[in-house]
Amino acid sequence: MKKLLAILALTSCSSDLVVQTDFDKSSEMLTYTRYNWLKQEEIESRNSPLTYNELNDKRIKTAVDAGLAEKGYDLDASDPQFLVHYHITIEERSQLIETEPYGYSSGQFWRNSHTEVRRYQEGTLILDVMDADNRELIWRGWAVSILDDRKLVTEELINEAVTEMLERFPSTADPVVKYY
Repeated sequence: MKKLLAILALTSCSSDLVVQTDFDKSSEMLTYTRYNWLKQEEIESRNSPLTYNELNDKRIKTAVDAGLAEKGYDLDASDPQFLVHYHITIEERSQLIETEPYGYSSGQFWRNSHTEVRRYQEGTLILDVMDADNRELIWRGWAVSILDDRKLVTEELINEAVTEMLERFPSTADPVVKYY
């Protein structure tokens, strides 16, 4: 039984992507058709060169630009109605796993469980959409994934995260906002 619990605990920490969104219900987002990226000088300092670098910046912006174009939005540096910005966070996490080394238990004297600590990194990509006039946040999407040796912050992971977040972003052709 404990062996089964240990397997379930490990699979619950799989590297699947978890995506959520939130929005300001009072915003007039459905009337927006033009966007731009928040200017570099308006962005807080980026302190991790492992995640905030030119390669990831280009990957994220390319994925977002393609996703918003599919939704009917135009990139417009001169007169945007909303601004887009992103954040990346990577946090160290740990999980306690209790295992039964022999696969069975025969009473309290034979019970010899072992507890292991599994350490891993959890990465989060956050997309913020702000009203261009007042800089108020009107939509936020975030994607969380476990980062391991096989799945670091890669172009594939960025594209998957952005695609899933923007699936929940309203389309210019859709009069009904479909938020989750």
